Amino acid sequence: MMRALTPDEAVDATAAALGAVAGYPQTCIKPALRRAIYWLAPASNADIVRFVAEPLEPFGIERAAVEAALEELLAYGEAFEMHKLGTDPWDAPDLVIRPAPPSFVQRGDGSIMLLGIAGDQPTPLTPDLAAKVDEQGPVRRLVAPDDLVLAAHLRLLGLVQISEAVWLRTPTQESATAHVDRWVQRLAQQPREAAAIPNLEILDPARPVRFYSGRWRAPDARTTGIFLARRPRRYGADLWSIAEFSQGECHRLLDLRDDSDRQRSCDLGWRFQAARDALDGHPQKVRVRRGEDNAALDFFSPLPSFGDRRLALVGSKSRETGCLFSYTLPSQCVADETQALRDLLWMHAFDYESEP
Repeated sequence: MMRALTPDEAVDATAAALGAVAGYPQTCIKPALRRAIYWLAPASNADIVRFVAEPLEPFGIERAAVEAALEELLAYGEAFEMHKLGTDPWDAPDLVIRPAPPSFVQRGDGSIMLLGIAGDQPTPLTPDLAAKVDEQGPVRRLVAPDDLVLAAHLRLLGLVQISEAVWLRTPTQESATAHVDRWVQRLAQQPREAAAIPNLEILDPARPVRFYSGRWRAPDARTTGIFLARRPRRYGADLWSIAEFSQGECHRLLDLRDDSDRQRSCDLGWRFQAARDALDGHPQKVRVRRGEDNAALDFFSPLPSFGDRRLALVGSKSRETGCLFSYTLPSQCVADETQALRDLLWMHAFDYESEP
């Protein structure tokens, strides 16, 4: 005999099918996204989000939560955002998402970060190893201190071991001046033409660096200079660009693109803006809150993927009030990580106790 499921029963049944924790609808988001990517790829960002968001909406899951979860899958390398291949269907968008193969990175403390998508299965692991996976945070962690040859066991299961260096994709260290100049020179090579670009937003460098969302605005009649810009697409993620304006008119536009697909356009844009802010005399900031054994790094602007990945090797990410997000890490790691943020993103670190 058929009967209607209660909301709690529906959540638990969905979680069981996805290999997620029962009783918590939010734990279904990433497993559902992994399965959607496997089924739909190559597919646009928008198609994958819609495929997952609509059936999860009755559980109280908002579309924004699905979009944020997909962003994390892309940032940490569980899926790839890349340009369309010649072998893809003719109607595939220019930028598509594909699943990464099941793989792992071993952290300095011996724990494992699990990456990739195991087809339509929740995990490529054996049941005993799957039970030891910590799903909290943006990256799945496998902690099995009693297994002294854990990496070898994972390789036998078919997972690919990725070195830290390959996974991090750390860019070449350079000065903020050199970084900005290179992009400005490429922009200058674009043809000069006046054109109205619908729904274009620019990041206003004059607005406070600690209020990221408030820095975005529409161009007005006084807008003059070179700006980081973005515009929506009907299908897929936003297009990120560098735009040159004169009295409110856009005369040149350079879409940010890495031909090797090693960096996403938003990553290129965030790093460009970090360099620009440093040159303007108000570098982006990271606040350090120190405890006895651990410290928290509070961020007010998004990090390019290489920054998120580097911090994920030593810490854990969380959402906190008063900032965009935080990473908690051992106190002994703070000096190295803040130095890397200065070297690669030209950021300024300050202690919570000295906050103005």
